[in-house]
Amino acid sequence: EHDIAGGAGAGVATALVRSGILADVDDLSALFDRQGAYPDYTLDAFHWR
Repeated sequence: EHDIAGGAGAGVATALVRSGILADVDDLSALFDRQGAYPDYTLDAFHWR
């Protein structure tokens, strides 16, 4: 949530990658509401090629 809020505060787009520490969270909307931070994008995974 800190990275998302920080990015939003800096005026840059943010992305939450679901394979990270929040992979097991079922209700992301509730989490975003509690933290007051909303990512611009959510991704299932991040792969570098």
